[in-house]
Amino acid sequence: GASATDLLATTLKIIDFFAKKGGGATARASALPDIHISAGIAGGKKFTPFIITRDGDLSGGVVNTAARLQSRANELSGERSRIVVSRAVRTAFQAENKDGLPEFFGKRPLHFFDSGYIRFKGIEVAVCEVLYDGGDLYKAQIEKDMAELYKSIESGAWKEGLFSALLTLLIR
Repeated sequence: GASATDLLATTLKIIDFFAKKGGGATARASALPDIHISAGIAGGKKFTPFIITRDGDLSGGVVNTAARLQSRANELSGERSRIVVSRAVRTAFQAENKDGLPEFFGKRPLHFFDSGYIRFKGIEVAVCEVLYDGGDLYKAQIEKDMAELYKSIESGAWKEGLFSALLTLLIR
């Protein structure tokens, strides 16, 4: 895509189209079941390796990263549509919209939930889950508590922080 904003808007429109409850219910055959989408969006950097082969196949670091993010979205929920983006995409989206969101996003809540890192093939990518549905916005209220829990897990601080961070999170 040309921009993080365009990619997120397109992904949300696809989710809406295939969801019974969304605006897509009138735009598609009502005989289709509710279809859940898992999306991974990577990129957001000036120089990202991207290869298009003669056969039209796409490959490179950005494609591999997006595939891992899409797998993470599937892991988060096989029952609901999910979008996971790299932190670089979140940063690009925020920079593109620093003067205000386009009308499309003004109609819906949008929050980037920092959900740690994924590691594969010797690299580490910071990831965010895109919260766009009112039912998921509760996660925005526990984001700081989750970050504390992630820190405790990473440092192996079982006695000093893990249990207290977990209890705080459970209370919230």
